[in-house]
Amino acid sequence: MRPAESKALQRQRIMTAMACEGPIATSEARERLGIMHPAGRVAELRRMGYAIKTVWRYVADAEGVLHRQGVYALEGAHHEN
Repeated sequence: MRPAESKALQRQRIMTAMACEGPIATSEARERLGIMHPAGRVAELRRMGYAIKTVWRYVADAEGVLHRQGVYALEGAHHEN
């Protein structure tokens, strides 16, 4: 991926995931979509006019330590997941 395209492609991937699959967690965006700073891409999308809500949850890592992470969803989108 070329650096000039990086953020735009990441925004596109996270938008596609939310639109097609529903809410996406920070860890999922990092691991599955290759977006290392999901909150930054979501902030950029919001500045572009997209209505994205954040719900907070706690998830345990491999060591059992709880971490607070955001789960992002398009406002008004309904999914069966």
